[in-house]
Amino acid sequence: MTKEAKDIKRKERLDELMAKYPSIDRKKHLEDLRICENYMSGDIDTFMKLYEHSCCKTRRYVYRNSRNKLFNLQDKEDIMAETESVAIMKVHMFHW
Repeated sequence: MTKEAKDIKRKERLDELMAKYPSIDRKKHLEDLRICENYMSGDIDTFMKLYEHSCCKTRRYVYRNSRNKLFNLQDKEDIMAETESVAIMKVHMFHW
């Protein structure tokens, strides 16, 4: 598949997602994709900033949604560690 075909397919997927989830910020989404593409080419510093920001958002989500559940602090940290390790291990599987 050519780069142009991939770009068209990516735009179609993004349009479908935006129709389903109107809160998606297209500009931010495309910037994040660019950062991930640059990471795959070796730009680790910029990606780490994005990664750290995403981990903070994930941590807030995990802590907020497990507040009254049977999770202790160690369980929450285990959830975060597993999430982060899977994200790093499978970054190559993201479809640009």
